Amino acid sequence: MSSEVAPPIPKKLKDLLPHGAQKEIAEVLGLSKQAVSEALTAQQPGHPAVVRAGQMLRELGILDAVQVINTLNAPTP
Repeated sequence: MSSEVAPPIPKKLKDLLPHGAQKEIAEVLGLSKQAVSEALTAQQPGHPAVVRAGQMLRELGILDAVQVINTLNAPTP
């Protein structure tokens, strides 16, 4: 068995996004990058930037991967 410790999974939505994603979201939605960053930091449900970030993570398979890892790391009853 390996004694390597996996890096912690980011708990913030914006930390899961790939480089340049906030800029892309801002351009697509016609928002400033700062407005996108603030919405993602606050994780405001229903905000267009947060919705788009969730869509991007699903499209990239990142959200699915995090859910699988969380399931594997969940304590067993």
